[in-house]
Amino acid sequence: MSGLILTPGFETSNSSSANYTVYVAKADVGSEQEINQEPDLFLNPLVKGALFFQHHMMHANQYGDMEALPKKTIKAQIDIIHKLSQQRIKNNMPGINLAFDAEPTPVQQRRFYRNPSNWPTNDLEQIQTIKTLTETGALTEFLAVEIVEKGYYPLLPSQQSLASLAEDNIDLAKKVAYAIGAITAHALGSLGIDTLYAPVVDINAAAFPERCYGENPEVIVALAEQWSLGATSNENIKQICYKHAPGHGIPICSTDGEIDTHNAICRTNADLDTIKSHMRIFSELQKRVMDHGVTADSIQMMTNHIIYSEIDPGLPISLSKSGIDFIQSQLSVPTKLVADCVNMASFSQGQENFKTDLAQALRLHHGGVIATTHYVKKASRKEMLSSLDAQLK
Repeated sequence: MSGLILTPGFETSNSSSANYTVYVAKADVGSEQEINQEPDLFLNPLVKGALFFQHHMMHANQYGDMEALPKKTIKAQIDIIHKLSQQRIKNNMPGINLAFDAEPTPVQQRRFYRNPSNWPTNDLEQIQTIKTLTETGALTEFLAVEIVEKGYYPLLPSQQSLASLAEDNIDLAKKVAYAIGAITAHALGSLGIDTLYAPVVDINAAAFPERCYGENPEVIVALAEQWSLGATSNENIKQICYKHAPGHGIPICSTDGEIDTHNAICRTNADLDTIKSHMRIFSELQKRVMDHGVTADSIQMMTNHIIYSEIDPGLPISLSKSGIDFIQSQLSVPTKLVADCVNMASFSQGQENFKTDLAQALRLHHGGVIATTHYVKKASRKEMLSSLDAQLK
């Protein structure tokens, strides 16, 4: 069953708009009374997953800088959703997937991190530190003690940095990519996260090149493969999700020159062969990871909200049946697709179409549709669930 992937929290009013609600996590969660404040959301059959963000895991210190909450506090908030998931299962409903956008710098800096003492903040120094851990055989103990036992989740080098490293030493870059995947999985898995929305495997996307493994398809597949094997080495991680199919690195145009789907309706006029060349990274990566024994059910793919004119000139790929059919046709096995967050401008052209578009996205994405807290379409979570329930019956 498909469903919305919501940000956990407690619905509160927002003085900036009567139609816009925000969802905040409390630092002192854990009691049954607090758990009972939101079961009507996460016990709803139309909800599939929970996506955790910085406000669940970080807070401002006395100097105004963001820092990690204690591991016990973070885990207590995640455990709320685990308890609701267990309740769903007892009621013969699917459990809740607990997800995190598990990308390294720069996304990690605005999500969640907690550095061990003397951990470097510079990408190149981080790479050197991770290299030493792998080459001395100290990585296993580092994962068990520093990450799982002590609860550290260090800042990790960007994918762009690993692409640069791969130009000089692909074998070393692969070792570091594996270690990054393992560190990420052990840190988040020990908190109760079971789904990692990572890595980005787009070809040097102009909107976010620092999040990409460069422009060489062979390097992208090799590094993403190793990250995947590192991530799935932790038994708590049940799913990883490659993004953003069929490729966000494709040449993009828009009315105002904007290339970010968050801010504008984005289109590509690339021909079908070019689109297939971008999509081939997803299919080759999936095949190679499965060859290592990772199951097909453990691999998801996230769609973007770009209009691919050659496939469907009127709809973003996330709303186009022909677009979704194209993605599946390029893969060796049927794959659960997840729709990128629907708060983006390129997803829906106006508030009047938003709920209808959301229902269509749910029909097309069996892995779920991300619907985070930033509702630019001005629909509260309860309002959306009610509307979807009526449309999908």
